[in-house]
Amino acid sequence: KNIATAETTNPDDPDEPVKDQDEEDVDPDPIDTTLTVVKTSDKQGKKVALGEKITYTITVKNDGNVDYTNVKVDDELTGDHWVIELLKVGEEKEFTTTYTVTSEDILKGIVLNSVTAKGDEIPDPDPENPPHIPEDDDDEEDDPEDIDTTLTVVKTSDVTTTAQVGDTITYTIVVTNDGNVDYTNVKVDDELTGLHETIEVLKVGESQTFTTTRIVTAADAAAGHILNVAVAKADPIPDPDDPDQPKVPEGSDDEDDPIDPMPVVPEIYRVTVRYWYEYVGGETAAKTFTQQYATGDPYAITSPRIRGYEPDIYRVTGVMEKQDMVYDVIYTAKEYKLTIEYIYLDGSEAAPTYTETLKAGDEYDVDSPVIDGYRASLKEVKGWMPARDIKYTVVYVRKGNGWIFIDDYDTPLGIGNVHLNAGECFE
Repeated sequence: KNIATAETTNPDDPDEPVKDQDEEDVDPDPIDTTLTVVKTSDKQGKKVALGEKITYTITVKNDGNVDYTNVKVDDELTGDHWVIELLKVGEEKEFTTTYTVTSEDILKGIVLNSVTAKGDEIPDPDPENPPHIPEDDDDEEDDPEDIDTTLTVVKTSDVTTTAQVGDTITYTIVVTNDGNVDYTNVKVDDELTGLHETIEVLKVGESQTFTTTRIVTAADAAAGHILNVAVAKADPIPDPDDPDQPKVPEGSDDEDDPIDPMPVVPEIYRVTVRYWYEYVGGETAAKTFTQQYATGDPYAITSPRIRGYEPDIYRVTGVMEKQDMVYDVIYTAKEYKLTIEYIYLDGSEAAPTYTETLKAGDEYDVDSPVIDGYRASLKEVKGWMPARDIKYTVVYVRKGNGWIFIDDYDTPLGIGNVHLNAGECFE
């Protein structure tokens, strides 16, 4: 709004000045709160590696037609924050920040960094219009290197020259994550020594060490060496570039140790196996086994079979150490089923079937049910439980039908000629 005024003296009346004025209204451009944010990195067009530092440059410029105040600049990825108290028209400010690439970025397949800038509200000349807010954002994408699932296994032994029969070889297995992402459930297996371990999480650059042993045997000496292989394998890792083909971290290493081929005189020790019923020190179940072995020799002693009993160790096995070995094998009686069926002459059920579970050698004595008007073929079923399931059938016959029953159950009866094969039983 521009006002012009002119004033002079009135010649007819000097006390009354002569004056006039005029004004002109010119409409300016509307308020423009354009705020430009540009973000760049020093790794554009390059693949970034795990642990590599990315430097970002952030440029904030006032491309509007009014000044901005309290412009807040926020970098989400790095966590940096800046405030520009006053950003004049056409003025720009520049900031730098850095970020270090992590294994999580490798797994995502992208390093995405976003920045935002926002200034204080600017009122509109027309109070009915909302205020203007200067704000803008920009992001920068960097491409990380491909997933590397290198899993290194290094196996060594304490053998310096050659080993001999009876020697104990100690193996050291070192498993290292030489890739660029963390591994989970790393299974480490050494079949020769029987080592099986699991590493729940193996972080980038981290190592785990295991030790295991093996006693040299005569067979190893005959072969002239011991070849021992250790294998490690982790859970598959999804590849952001090829989701259908996950990458599997795995590695292996072997250790080949020479064994002295020259004959050696091994030390002799004794293996003793004792057999008991029910508990150690109780009744002897079988003759004690005892035999001498040379150190390093394997042994395998099969527990004798005892009808009606089951051993807790079917086969005592091991490799002879430099000491006498004593084992105790416990025999527990097996359980068998006694069944007594009660029927009439026509085969129909006369009374519910009786069942009982007994151990071999247990005595049983079961009275047959009394049924009015009928006579049972056995008043009672009794005996000692054999090492097998047995079944009796008691037949009920109506009284007074001409049948003759003998109630003498104590007098032994002749069996006659019976043919038995080895291992069979007749009752």
